Amino acid sequence: MKNARTVINLKELNQIKEIKSILQSYLHLLPNSCNFVGCFINNKNIERFVLRNKYGSKENKKNFEALELGIVSRFPFINRLYSVMDSRTNIYMSERSVTLLLRDYSFKVMDMTESNGRTYFHSQKVGSSYN
Repeated sequence: MKNARTVINLKELNQIKEIKSILQSYLHLLPNSCNFVGCFINNKNIERFVLRNKYGSKENKKNFEALELGIVSRFPFINRLYSVMDSRTNIYMSERSVTLLLRDYSFKVMDMTESNGRTYFHSQKVGSSYN
């Protein structure tokens, strides 16, 4: 991986159980200026969407059912607790939390774009140590 120019992560970051250990490996194995591309589900957008329009489309009804069944909370803090207690639950992520996570492992976010419920990011390695 010392000569890699781009690493593409096909799995959503929310679904990766050991994301910090993977990023730490990338920190040590990838050269500077290497690109890291991936995606995640921005939980901030989903929650805001569910609360604004509870009874709209089928997708809204599905999200509202999850909210009513206690799978998703209206409060971001509780969602984070759920993700800590239950490894099957998506890890709570937002644009800010992903930017900070990547920055902690010496990746600078170059671009973020939302499409079809996922937020895609392009980052670049800018250093070789923790910030």
